[in-house]
Amino acid sequence: MTSVTENTPLLGNNRSIRQHDEEDSPTTSHADHHFRRHHPWNAYFWIFGSLALLISFIYNYRSTLPRPLSQVEAIEKDDFSGLHSYNEYLSHFNTPHSANQQGNTAMYHWISAELEHFAKVAQQNDIKTDLITNDTTLWVAKRDRFSQGEYWYVESRNIMLRLHGQQGSIDNALLVNAHYDSVSTSHGVTDNGMGTATALELLNYFVQHPPQNTLIFLFNNFEEGGLVGAQSFIHHPWFASIKLFVNLEGTGSGGRSLLFRSSNLDAVKKLASSRAHLLHGTPFGNDMLKSKLIRSDTDYTTFTGQGVPGLDIAFYTPRAHYHTQRDDLVHTTPSSLQYMGQMALGVVRALDESAATDHNVIADAKMEKFIYYDILGRIMLVYSFTTSQAINIVMLVSTPLVALVWLALLSRDHDNKKKFWLEALTTFGQGLAAVAVALVLIIGVDALAIYALLQLKPLLTYGNAYIAAFYLVLASLLGLTLSQLALTRIKRMHRALLQLNTSLYGLVTVWWGLVVGATVLGSSEVAGGYFAIFFLVSGVIAIIVSHLLAMVYLKAKLPGVFVVQTVLPVIMMSEFCFMSLDALRHTTADGTPELSIYVIVATPIVLITLHLLPWVHVSGDKRQPVGVFTLALVVVFVSCLLLSPFNRQNSPNRIVFHQEYDQIESTATVRLVTGQGLESTLEHYLTAEEAATLWCDNQADGGYQVTCTYQTKDVPVHAQQKDEYKLEIGDQAAKVTATATRRLFRFTTTVQHSNLCQLKMNVPMLSANVNGEPITPDGGEMNAVMSYVNQVGEPVRWEIEVGPDDSLENNLTVQVSCLYDDWTQGELPAFTNLRNRLPETQALTIKGGIGLAMVHYPVVNLK
Repeated sequence: MTSVTENTPLLGNNRSIRQHDEEDSPTTSHADHHFRRHHPWNAYFWIFGSLALLISFIYNYRSTLPRPLSQVEAIEKDDFSGLHSYNEYLSHFNTPHSANQQGNTAMYHWISAELEHFAKVAQQNDIKTDLITNDTTLWVAKRDRFSQGEYWYVESRNIMLRLHGQQGSIDNALLVNAHYDSVSTSHGVTDNGMGTATALELLNYFVQHPPQNTLIFLFNNFEEGGLVGAQSFIHHPWFASIKLFVNLEGTGSGGRSLLFRSSNLDAVKKLASSRAHLLHGTPFGNDMLKSKLIRSDTDYTTFTGQGVPGLDIAFYTPRAHYHTQRDDLVHTTPSSLQYMGQMALGVVRALDESAATDHNVIADAKMEKFIYYDILGRIMLVYSFTTSQAINIVMLVSTPLVALVWLALLSRDHDNKKKFWLEALTTFGQGLAAVAVALVLIIGVDALAIYALLQLKPLLTYGNAYIAAFYLVLASLLGLTLSQLALTRIKRMHRALLQLNTSLYGLVTVWWGLVVGATVLGSSEVAGGYFAIFFLVSGVIAIIVSHLLAMVYLKAKLPGVFVVQTVLPVIMMSEFCFMSLDALRHTTADGTPELSIYVIVATPIVLITLHLLPWVHVSGDKRQPVGVFTLALVVVFVSCLLLSPFNRQNSPNRIVFHQEYDQIESTATVRLVTGQGLESTLEHYLTAEEAATLWCDNQADGGYQVTCTYQTKDVPVHAQQKDEYKLEIGDQAAKVTATATRRLFRFTTTVQHSNLCQLKMNVPMLSANVNGEPITPDGGEMNAVMSYVNQVGEPVRWEIEVGPDDSLENNLTVQVSCLYDDWTQGELPAFTNLRNRLPETQALTIKGGIGLAMVHYPVVNLK
């Protein structure tokens, strides 16, 4: 019989094992012997040092932002000019401009003027244009934003410019969409000044470079109130011509922009093959939004809901600045704008150029699911689920088939083939068992480590996400080394694992199972397991390299196998880990459970750690690494307990602000929502009188959010002005039907400083009419009507129809409530005073984009 060596690793041996880790096994090759015996800690330094260098390189290389190009450079390179876009367009985003603030009107007029200029330039270049700066679209829908059974009447303030294509039909248009409103608490530089500035720079490009397809540029208003601007646009006549869209957005406040979502394969292929130098995309972006891990939404949802496919490009970090006063010019850079711009120009230009080919992507666009992701921000891979399934099935079939053929060839040199196959299966089983033990202990130690921090230091991930990730790395390594130390006590198992390939076989078997799972997900068009095939391929190649180098160049075997086995999986999992850290680290302030963040971040760390299993076991001593990792984990754990979850750099605490005020009262109620620690902060920074009324309680959802309320004499300034609000009651009328007599009431309201007001009666409404637009409930009760009008100070006419109710026949009432959001000139002293008192580690934000203060005007009895 052939003797057992590393070159025939599937064979077992019945010789007894020596008693200590450090001694040689007769089944190990000279390379493994040298790797373990001489200074065993050198092996650990080599493994972890190489891994640390690789991960450090990945972090820095993937995070590269481009140098912003001047207009001259952009013209020379036929590229996007980040500097021109920043200086000419983004610089205008220097004040809050929500749909209910005066700044919104100024922004509307400025963008309208810019589009008028572009229309003139386009006409000079023989491009036919259509410009709409006075959109008359009205939108009515049930919203339930401030009350149950609430219906909205909205007047559009959308602005749009259409460039007719040189070849394509006007009925096959590509939409470039960006909303220009901000939330009430923010300058909106990233959300969504950068998207708006990018769209304007694209317009600047295409009026100089006549498009082949028809391009529609939509600058929509009121996105922050619940995607209202996009909802209005789908009722506009131009919407029917939209075949594909590119949405530019921000759910963070800088850094790289990400292709969060897409629903057209050819469009993303065009982006991947475009002249864009840096590309960033992941299928997990959609999962984060859909699962509400990131509690935001974009106009992408509205348009795809109408069956129109598109791309959703958005910023996502740092989210702690999102919707706060820190989303300003100081906290972003022209490089971030350049990043979004070069991606947007790349895909729009590539899509437009397809008109000159046999396959016009815009005209033929359809909704579909597929897989896409980038590697280090330089390469984007895009392919269909059919392609993915085919690749998976080929590897699932070929991997065991090749293994069986290889074993069959080896078995020819053995007299006792039954024993050979039994030992081969035993070796596979031992490798698989080693992986299973390692996985159980890694997950177990991680679970204990996470539980300890959740109990003793909640919200650690908010301001210290990377430290938390390092903590999980140490926990995973401790679990791995503990598992290998335990396995050394099983002599037969230990002896088998001293052969490097035994663990490699076990890992490949696990990765094979992972590909099975990815294939099952792929059959339902779920992309979550796309990375599994790379694990399996890397593992198979590592085994092949192990055999080849053992035969031709033994000294290169271990480093060669290490590189092949780990580099690509580590790149992919590190990318996912870093992206998750950046995207999710601040979502706990929105109510995302911190446990979800730990689990998502721990998953790639566990998978990377599993790749180290073969190397840990053949590196020699296990006791000392267990002691070192235990000590390191304890030290980092204690350090975590001393850290504050908030800081003044990138992680201020986001506190949701809302004020409720009854005009006949002398005080108003302020309601604040955020993570833990709010009560002690407020006790320190509120006035003594306000602090005396402070009351806090945990949210009922079981998360980490806390709600605090207090009473303040800082009431909205406009609500105190004599001529701010006027209610006129018109003639009543009776409407006799076959079953009952209904009553019709007419009101006229005039408000000087609010675009958004609500009318309620103390009985359900059967129907309503606002400024001539009928509103009918779509089943259920209509309890309130909200109107959004473009011009403040203009009368709003209401007609409300109610049914008979004997108990209220002589006691019908009506009440008008209006939202107020302007605060930069002291209009909302409760907001500005609190903002000015709080330290830099705290920042105020808003839920829903509008409605910092709700003022309830006096109830009026109707006789």
